[in-house]
Amino acid sequence: MVKICDETQPVFDDIPYGIQPAITSYLKGAPPKPDKFYESFFNFLKSLQMGVKGVLIEYGDILPLEEIFADVGHQAGYTKSDIKLIKKAAKENEIEIIPLIQTFGHLEWILKLDKFKSYRDHPNLPLVISPCLNATYVLLQDLLQQTLDMHPNSNKIHIGCDEVMLNNVHDECYIKQMNKSERYIDHIQCIVNIVHQIRPGIRVLIWDDILRHDEFTKNDKLLSQLKGLVEPVSWNYVPTFHDYYKTLSAWKIYPKFFNNIWAASAFKGGVDRF
Repeated sequence: MVKICDETQPVFDDIPYGIQPAITSYLKGAPPKPDKFYESFFNFLKSLQMGVKGVLIEYGDILPLEEIFADVGHQAGYTKSDIKLIKKAAKENEIEIIPLIQTFGHLEWILKLDKFKSYRDHPNLPLVISPCLNATYVLLQDLLQQTLDMHPNSNKIHIGCDEVMLNNVHDECYIKQMNKSERYIDHIQCIVNIVHQIRPGIRVLIWDDILRHDEFTKNDKLLSQLKGLVEPVSWNYVPTFHDYYKTLSAWKIYPKFFNNIWAASAFKGGVDRF
């Protein structure tokens, strides 16, 4: 993952402007042992001398959450002592930990439990949390508070929001009617507001696969509502930024609204690997 431009510079010129490399680590399923992996991994990143200053970690159910979330953790989940080990190893190698916590879709690790069913966007699908409930934002504030409390030195957080298959059908959605695109933007605004209440000035990253759709990139009024609030991370599952990726219309649109833009490829590719 690299930050590739600021608002004053073109994207994907012959040489990208302002490159700031970071690495993404996805822990779902089989997280590495904190006492055996991270120190060596961060040492390796530093030894590459590529200027890697950040590691984005998508925790999911690996994060040691408490209180209402106490029973959502994975059996191989980390403890708070493990998180301290990771932060210590990162600090020793001058690397910032950027926590990624999903706040819209990919919340099946929470919504699959009976006590959270009422938060679902669709009653039969434990994937997306409903953006139409006040209780949703109370729950997510708790989740974000705990996440940031465990990362007191992080000046960036990633709020996910990729692959959101929003149905917009919760009963409460009919009280304040919005189409799906409007609801998506409104939800992000609410999440960013919560994050900044917890930690003013922190930078908020977001996956861009929803934002790069035509209903956003061809609607300045809609996209402008996120101006200055988030930093989109444009991602795909291939190891290099091929011509199709470079010529996306979003690259011409994003600099009008976002101060920083990131691009993320997949090591060895995320498709056709075998």
